[in-house]
Amino acid sequence: MLNKEKYIEELGFTPEGLTHIKNVSGINWRPIEQAFKNHSNCEGEVISVLNDKLYVNVKDSIGGNVIDGVVGIIPYEEIQGHNLIDKKHIPSLLGKTILFKINSIDKVNNVFVASRKEVHEEFSKILFENIKEGDVLPAVVSSLNSNPEGKPVGVYIDLGGVLGIIYNQELAYRRFNHPFDIVKIGDSIEIKVLSIDKENKRVLCSLKALMPDPYKKFFAMIDKDVECAAQVVRVLPQKGLIVNIMGINAYCLMPKKVPMVGDKIAVRILNINKEERKILCMFVKKLF
Repeated sequence: MLNKEKYIEELGFTPEGLTHIKNVSGINWRPIEQAFKNHSNCEGEVISVLNDKLYVNVKDSIGGNVIDGVVGIIPYEEIQGHNLIDKKHIPSLLGKTILFKINSIDKVNNVFVASRKEVHEEFSKILFENIKEGDVLPAVVSSLNSNPEGKPVGVYIDLGGVLGIIYNQELAYRRFNHPFDIVKIGDSIEIKVLSIDKENKRVLCSLKALMPDPYKKFFAMIDKDVECAAQVVRVLPQKGLIVNIMGINAYCLMPKKVPMVGDKIAVRILNINKEERKILCMFVKKLF
């Protein structure tokens, strides 16, 4: 049985208030019992967030009025659906009106235990069925996506209850070392849907698809044998350089005197492969 003194004390009531609530009578349990029996959705406001739990009131489904004298508890693992919400984001739910289902009732202590998880999954199912390739949708970065060896390969995102994935190659056009160089957990972003994995109920997405394509600008302005400015972003020992030209990476043949990462240099374009988006160049001189 739930310890009402513990929960009410956590909610910040005074001892006098606690005595009053413990002895409260005339609670309208009927709509709560009906919702529990029918496993129907209830509506309430998050009135407190403590110890990774949500404390909620509950509204009468007919009149829409808050039912006095009873408090609902939603445990952490029942707050969200397919992936657990990051604990640091739980306080953001305070004051929000949410939907939930009642899992158990304790009339002795005037409390009930509820779950938002199933409601979340019901809405996720509806949303997933209506997502189409090419859709532009809001999303929140939820966690890092790593391969079995622990190497970061992208990020997971929450599309309002549907699991989305952005792999590294779809995060940005520019070169980066870690996905968190581009986005951070909790960031609100817009993405474009690339494909839908119905079997695993996940959506493959792109962030860079909504960014200006630097290759189009490069192809329009730069041609073979043109000399242009670049910056060294990586040195490949005994192989060559990766240089950045107008926001895109190109491969530069290794010069006799190897420049350092960050150096600004002049290069001559040797070859442009528009289909594969590959650029080959050679070192001309170091710029000052």
